[in-house]
Amino acid sequence: CPFKTGNGFLNFTFFKQAISNQGKFFWFRITEFNLIYFNAFHDQDLKINSLDVLDLYAEPDDRRYPQVCFDESPVQLTSETRHPLPARPGHPARYDTEYQREGTANLFLFVQPLRGWRHVNVTKQRTKPDFARQMRLLVDQYFPTAERIRLVVDNLNTHTPAALYGTFPPDEARRITRKLEFHYTPKHGS
Repeated sequence: CPFKTGNGFLNFTFFKQAISNQGKFFWFRITEFNLIYFNAFHDQDLKINSLDVLDLYAEPDDRRYPQVCFDESPVQLTSETRHPLPARPGHPARYDTEYQREGTANLFLFVQPLRGWRHVNVTKQRTKPDFARQMRLLVDQYFPTAERIRLVVDNLNTHTPAALYGTFPPDEARRITRKLEFHYTPKHGS
């Protein structure tokens, strides 16, 4: 989820004041060093999506309406071609940088920041049917008692209710989408 640093969540009031400052919109990015820098944008979609996500993050935890962030990441699978040399007194373990490629995989990540819950599913690929199956898992297995799941996703072409309708029969797709409330991160901010 955006706006999280190593020290915890940033102050949303600060962000909203900065966003609304003099009718201009400022987009903040957090680097691995927890530094904040910003650029001025006049893109209203960026502003609307940013405020929507910030409003959602500022709401209290509610088990009936959990906030869940979802993302995915492709990964390269590798194996070592040489055995590492073990550590010995005065010398750390040594690893060769040479590797053998073993294919690729995709990681689907669910995060519920307010509860500290996360779950990773590994698949061979990232397609609309893969996304749809992840959403069914979210609704049926991870949060079966939730009335509605407030889902934060980026603007990837697979992250739409249409992926569910293209994968499942209409009744099943509708059952799942009725339990999901999509919140999209800004297109250039996720």
